[in-house]
Amino acid sequence: MHEKASTNAYLVVNLSESQRVELRCKKGEVLIGRSPACDLILPESSVSRKHARIVGTEFGFFIEDVSKNGTFIDGRRITKETLADNTEIKIGPYVLNFMTSSLDTEKQDERPTVPLNDTASIPHGRKANKIRRASAIDPSEIGLIGNSKEILELFALMKKVAETDFPVLIIGETGTGKELVARGIHLMSTRRAHSFVAVNCSAIAPGLTESELFGHEKGAFTGALSERKGAFEIAQGGTLFLDEVGDMSKDVQPKLLRALEESEIKRVGGTHSVSVNIRIIAATNRDLREETAEKMFRKDLFYRLNSFPISIPPLRERSQDVKLLADYFLLSYAQKYGKRKAFTDEALDVLAKYPWPGNVRELKNVINRAAVLTQEDEISSYTIKELLSVESHSIQSPGDPPVPRATCRKIELAER
Repeated sequence: MHEKASTNAYLVVNLSESQRVELRCKKGEVLIGRSPACDLILPESSVSRKHARIVGTEFGFFIEDVSKNGTFIDGRRITKETLADNTEIKIGPYVLNFMTSSLDTEKQDERPTVPLNDTASIPHGRKANKIRRASAIDPSEIGLIGNSKEILELFALMKKVAETDFPVLIIGETGTGKELVARGIHLMSTRRAHSFVAVNCSAIAPGLTESELFGHEKGAFTGALSERKGAFEIAQGGTLFLDEVGDMSKDVQPKLLRALEESEIKRVGGTHSVSVNIRIIAATNRDLREETAEKMFRKDLFYRLNSFPISIPPLRERSQDVKLLADYFLLSYAQKYGKRKAFTDEALDVLAKYPWPGNVRELKNVINRAAVLTQEDEISSYTIKELLSVESHSIQSPGDPPVPRATCRKIELAER
């Protein structure tokens, strides 16, 4: 059966441990290959300059191989094939994931909350919690749920800055959803038809940051067996997201500043400059202003990145969103595993009072554990308290039974 072309479809590929590329597919052609003219650039020599194309029609999506080295699905070489949800496509050393549902990357569990416009119901114990969907974008593409004043203001800032090409610096604690905000800005911008390239600066091996960002020429260093495009070239026309930019080594910072100011880069070992047309969004959980004072981060680079700062509030400062998020995660669990459950009102009250030091990521983990451990249709406040190891009298009600020691073992087994 064909997947509808009107469905949101994405290609997601990890180019390295620190670099991931996402590209939205719509009606028309998406060209994949090594050439700068391709919509999705795969920078290894075993990939043909024009390797494959994905075409979206009113009946669905299909992929066609136009290479010499081959395109593979399920271990077999294909010529032309219809694409279904969650199809893995092998091109050279890369595995591309084709998804017609919302993006399901590791950081997709960092979900801040956003206003929604048309109504959708999420189970809420014996009640139904109505949320509104935003008209500008489909929130399911980004994973933003909620209606607190803080998040309404955040979303308003996202929409305003998406209309510009200003560099954006997203500031927030771990687990607040910095990458989701960056992706949302990209999807609302005029660059949304091009790649969203995410680079985790803290995950790049020492000495390889420059190569990851700017690429390298053949023979530039030991192990550089062929030329390779970096994140700046791969993101051409789209958005480059620099996560944990505060972890970037000091020797690369001036080169990043030059790339931002002159819109051109030079590959490691290269002799000529390459023009780039991208939008930069950076994120950090550090106080970069303080680090500039301590000379740990370049002041001129900070001011360049800080053209439009966006601060994401921690979950403890928007507790009214906790219930919506909890219901959303529980619904996601039900859709994935076919086991529909609901929270009691008391359980939701416990969740709302907890300070969530790990923010939205911690909340999702707790909801998934509760869904696994609960055999009944409803998740009780006692189960939630067990999982949170709550001992505070402000949350634990008089008369509740003590938390059994076996709970810790059950949680460990659920996490495996």
